[in-house]
Amino acid sequence: MNYLKKYWHVVIIVIAAAILAVAAGNIRPNQPQPPIVANPPQATGTPPVIIPTTTPEVITSDVDTSDWKTYKNEVYGFEFKYPEEFSLNEQSIALTGGNADVMKILFEMPKKVTDNCNCSLSITVANNRNRLKITEWMRQRGYTTLEQFNKEKEQYGALAGRLIQSEFFFHDLPAIEYDRAMEGGGSHVTLIALNRIILVFGGYSESYNFNDQNSDSNNIRELYDAIVSTVIFTKIKNNE
Repeated sequence: MNYLKKYWHVVIIVIAAAILAVAAGNIRPNQPQPPIVANPPQATGTPPVIIPTTTPEVITSDVDTSDWKTYKNEVYGFEFKYPEEFSLNEQSIALTGGNADVMKILFEMPKKVTDNCNCSLSITVANNRNRLKITEWMRQRGYTTLEQFNKEKEQYGALAGRLIQSEFFFHDLPAIEYDRAMEGGGSHVTLIALNRIILVFGGYSESYNFNDQNSDSNNIRELYDAIVSTVIFTKIKNNE
């Protein structure tokens, strides 16, 4: 006991040193902390979708349409111009079923045009209630697909004629030009999708050959392109 009393201050120093050593072992230098971000992005299972932009295309024509008459359809929101000497015959299509078309516009052309080319022009306002892509709508309507045509060409060769199909945008709307020609006749069609309807601009000739520069059908092709080039859409939302 006398020994402890004599060296009590040494014991206190040793105990204090031990306490300081333990405390020093629990103290670490400051570590860099990640920055605080307001509204950090949340991980999702679906990556963002990047939608490519496409420059809209239109069908152009060198034909002067300044003195042409104008047809306006307020119900479906489109209009176009047509030659002064032409007249239009609107026909409502009273058919039943989901694929029944709405109406057809027939161009009644003067004799000077039809004498040179046994041909016709028309516009069909066709139903597309299921908002199908034009290619799928065409397949369901019985248009010859490129796959079918390639098989016909393998089997019949030149007798299969030709099929040219090109997709493009017409005033921001998806469209297809479809040119089908066979011996004795053919048709050229422009289809423009307006959500629940598809406008089908159709031309037909018994001597149709757009690739033949000497063909009388080139005259009707010029008129066809000129009419389509004047089309504008005024109430696209009506068809949503």
